[in-house]
Amino acid sequence: MSKEKSPTIKMRIRVYAGDRMLGPGKIQLLESIANTGSLSAAAKGMKMSYMRAWKLVQELNRDPARPMIEISRGGRSGGSASLTSLGNKILRLYEAMDRAASRAAGANGLKLARLLK
Repeated sequence: MSKEKSPTIKMRIRVYAGDRMLGPGKIQLLESIANTGSLSAAAKGMKMSYMRAWKLVQELNRDPARPMIEISRGGRSGGSASLTSLGNKILRLYEAMDRAASRAAGANGLKLARLLK
């Protein structure tokens, strides 16, 4: 007898600040860069073109005084990418908000998920 999986709640948060937006795609790129240390590897892992990933980095680094990602261009050993302290802080705050939103959905979120089955 197969056991039916209980529904899960996963919220997708987008933060709008003026003309800037931060959502799941940019957050996933930040996480992937933090894990791989490479923009190319991050893009491959996300099944995203390098050019698309590069454009997202440019958006995230739009304020040159406050970049979120540091990029070191390739050479013999290849390039690297890492999050700045601001990038790390933004990633951690977003992840905390994401967890809190999922918890806040509570019983109503589970009811909704069951109705969607």
